[in-house]
Amino acid sequence: MRRPALELAAAVVVAAGTSVALQHLVSRLDSPVPSNVPATLLTGGCGLVLAALVGIVLLSHPGAWTRPLAWATLSALTTLVLALPLYATRYYLGGISVDQSFRTQFLTRLTASPELADMNYADTPPFYPAAWFWFGGRLAAFLGAQGWEFYKPYAIATMAVTAAVAFVLWTRVQSQRTALVLAVVTAIVGLRFGAPEPYTWMLAATLPPIAILAWRALSRPQPARTRRILVGVGLYLGLSGAVYTLYFGFTALLLLGLAVAAVVTVRITSGTWQRGALVALVRLAGIAAVATPLVLLVWGPYLLAALRAGFPGGAATHYLPAEGAVLPVPMVDPSALGVLCLAGTVWLVLAARGSREATPLAILALLCYGWYALSTLALVARTTLLAFRFEQLIVVTLAVSGVLALSDGLRRLPETLRPRRLDLAVAVVGLLAAVSLVQSVPTLLRGYIDAAYADYYPTGTTPTGRSNPFDPGARYGEVIATIDDLTAVAPSEVVVLTADYELMSLRPYRGFQQSTPNYANPLANFDDRRAEVARWAEAKDSADLAARLDGGLYPAPTVFVLRRKADGLHAVLSRDVFPASPNIEFYDVVFRESLFAGPQFDRRNVGPFVVIARS
Repeated sequence: MRRPALELAAAVVVAAGTSVALQHLVSRLDSPVPSNVPATLLTGGCGLVLAALVGIVLLSHPGAWTRPLAWATLSALTTLVLALPLYATRYYLGGISVDQSFRTQFLTRLTASPELADMNYADTPPFYPAAWFWFGGRLAAFLGAQGWEFYKPYAIATMAVTAAVAFVLWTRVQSQRTALVLAVVTAIVGLRFGAPEPYTWMLAATLPPIAILAWRALSRPQPARTRRILVGVGLYLGLSGAVYTLYFGFTALLLLGLAVAAVVTVRITSGTWQRGALVALVRLAGIAAVATPLVLLVWGPYLLAALRAGFPGGAATHYLPAEGAVLPVPMVDPSALGVLCLAGTVWLVLAARGSREATPLAILALLCYGWYALSTLALVARTTLLAFRFEQLIVVTLAVSGVLALSDGLRRLPETLRPRRLDLAVAVVGLLAAVSLVQSVPTLLRGYIDAAYADYYPTGTTPTGRSNPFDPGARYGEVIATIDDLTAVAPSEVVVLTADYELMSLRPYRGFQQSTPNYANPLANFDDRRAEVARWAEAKDSADLAARLDGGLYPAPTVFVLRRKADGLHAVLSRDVFPASPNIEFYDVVFRESLFAGPQFDRRNVGPFVVIARS
């Protein structure tokens, strides 16, 4: 285990260092916004990087020095594609809007304190797995950075490191040359499909080689050659549980499917079930034994609290976007990536029974599509399995299968039919296809990039320097300063009820209510809190409101940030209306201004907002 672990650690350090250095250089780019300069630099820079990768692939006798070079080059490719379009903003893709709002909120909170806590609610263990956010928060705190600012470099570095780690894992099952091509394809798929959620992509990108390694461990009769692999697969399973619950459940099911296939293989070859079943069971138990401590580090506090609360339900899986209602079929897409996926699909069908790589990858692809079918069946129970989260896994599985199909075909080609410069011709075509795919990434991510330039900083200006006094975001800095003045305590001790949840991303406030039920911790009783806010709004006067706040079921807000309108002060809440689309309905709860007129409250007007604190 020592050598693979050291190589993985070295790859992470080299890739992260390369990404940080390049991000620093890109941030110094002096160009107006908008401008075509970043796109030009992206095409030229990535073309050079991809040419360097092709050169490494074509080396007849690659030495030990080529691996660190490959880690750095893969990191450079990923970093340039993401950093250049975002060169003039401190926000990552999506800014602090929609889903990126709660992710930034989580990192901001775990930057303020190392306590493993929910992203929003006070004194509540996390339901959404916290490992990636906790590690990022600790790094941000160590560097003295604010969480919302650190999210962008941390996310880009995660994508860059993932590409290098994928290369290391692929070298365990393929030659270095093929592994590098597989890593390049993986990085490109990640840029096109996985960039908005880097911690999920980290798991999706590495699952195909992990599936192959797991298959070898579960199907080999010699236990001495499987122990290292079992430990590695167990660490991956544990990491998935600590980072993203959905992929943890999927990976566990995949391992079970691989074990069943291994037992069937032993039955066919040896004529007995017992031996194969016992070996598979013991090895699965070994994987679980390695994974369990990692999972419990993150999930232990929540499971204990949920056990005491009777495991309350939530709305985390009540989501069915348009892309989740149709099956992804990347193999019919008219693009270079589509052709690669088509080749991979054909190869998986033809080689599934006789290839050590095709068998587990075919099982992985089938399970992805099976997950879509199960998610459809789950609608009967008025829920889903969030199958759309596996589109990126389907694409990367079929794409790397296409690379393996090409490699297998070239290897089987007789020397008499193989032109002398065939490898060079394939490399040139691959380079052109890769450049085409890479330079189109900013267009695919245009909505996310626009949001990163449109959202306001705490200073009250956007990354482009725009500040419209009629935009609520232009007042965020004043709102934050007012909260600081009225409370005179650390932001992490302030509980806020607000209509503008972006504030929670910019400071580590605790929220009385989460922005949507999908990301609300089940332990917080989302619907009961909605009812509680409505009950406050029905108070007779300031004294009655103060009494209701003090006598409520949950710790009351110490600060209200409400919107001033003609009919009163508005708080915006949401409720689950699944399976309607959209699945969330937002509505206003209106407080009469007189409810905050008594001596129990301090009130200040900030533009369209009213900031109210308990006296």
